[in-house]
Amino acid sequence: MSRSQTLEQRSRRRRSAAFRRQQRPKLRWTPGTRHFPQVAEHPALLPPKGGVPVPSCKASQAAGRGRKGTPALTLANRQHIQAVDLRLLRRIVKALLQDLLRQENFDLGIYLVAAPKMTELNETFLRHKGPTDVIAFDYANRGCKVQSPKSKVQSPQPDAGAALLHGEIFVCVEEAISQARRFRTIWQSELVRYIVHGLLHLCGYDDRHATARRGMKREEDRLLRRLARQFDLGKAGSRTRKS
Repeated sequence: MSRSQTLEQRSRRRRSAAFRRQQRPKLRWTPGTRHFPQVAEHPALLPPKGGVPVPSCKASQAAGRGRKGTPALTLANRQHIQAVDLRLLRRIVKALLQDLLRQENFDLGIYLVAAPKMTELNETFLRHKGPTDVIAFDYANRGCKVQSPKSKVQSPQPDAGAALLHGEIFVCVEEAISQARRFRTIWQSELVRYIVHGLLHLCGYDDRHATARRGMKREEDRLLRRLARQFDLGKAGSRTRKS
């Protein structure tokens, strides 16, 4: 191999490494009452190790199923710690999206995972050790208006000209069980709370600053109360932990 070919190969490798660094996710961490992470806006490709694959931003945009006005919702249980009623949970999520958030244009994936998978996601994308409650990946422009931190927080209004509400939410069932004990509630309600929190992030809510975080928490509590009045959240999963 000639010297010029060797130099060209080295140059290509350097350009490739620089490109990979640019494609790394731009992530922020915001500690909250339940240690919710901030939404991950640009996820990189995560090799599927027998679990849930996380598509890259470009791959996700190319694979978007929902055309405008054609909602798509994927809801999958990828853990065996607790039995989950996916039919009821799907009804809850659809009511949240369509009735409360007034979103009709979405392409979303919601995955219930165990602590090892959530730990992998948390360490890969957020650079934090151990599992966390919920991680949301935003693959599209916001489909809801962002509320000003100084304004009264209201339900997000759909923007007719906005792109598809497109993203994925990963929820750790074991964290829901642990946090439910801490806050003296049922884990099924805590599970729904995490889904609400992730969807609010995809709708443009932000919790990086104290004022915005309080507003987001109020909206989260309001939506959870509305859902609890409409559904028996305790029936979304078994009440006893599997052995």
